[in-house]
Amino acid sequence: MSDLALRNRVDRVVLVWRGTPYVAGQRTPGPHGGVDCVRFVCSIWDALGHRQATQFTELPHDTAFHDKEAAIKAMHEIAKLFPCDLIQDWEKGGFMPGDILLVGPKNGAPGHAMIVGGTPCHYWHVVQGIGVVRTGVSYFKQFPVRYVVRSRERESWGITGRDD
Repeated sequence: MSDLALRNRVDRVVLVWRGTPYVAGQRTPGPHGGVDCVRFVCSIWDALGHRQATQFTELPHDTAFHDKEAAIKAMHEIAKLFPCDLIQDWEKGGFMPGDILLVGPKNGAPGHAMIVGGTPCHYWHVVQGIGVVRTGVSYFKQFPVRYVVRSRERESWGITGRDD
């Protein structure tokens, strides 16, 4: 898949979720649906990989802020469900469409998941009280990127020829 085709496909998949309200534990796109940040990024990877909805352990709201060990365990579980790599030197290479960004407050731990859109400098996430929205690089001044997670399945995200 060409870089442009991948970028366009990531944007098409993400836009299905635009405006979906924040609802903990849910993963249904659209104004009458709901999703939380972890299920949002996993749903994007499911759609890109033409998978059924991946099931994983339920987490209480804002687990990363009150139970760091449970949050770390959940991220390890997700890593087992989706072949992926933790990108250590992302500052040199930048982000790629479909990367998951784990961000957190300057003096805190990672506590929020976002997805890199296909359009440069577009980062998508779900915000309580607002829903799924696009943000830009200024967001990272308050909530720096702690980890970048990259799918090992990126090369196969578009080979079926299906249009999302």
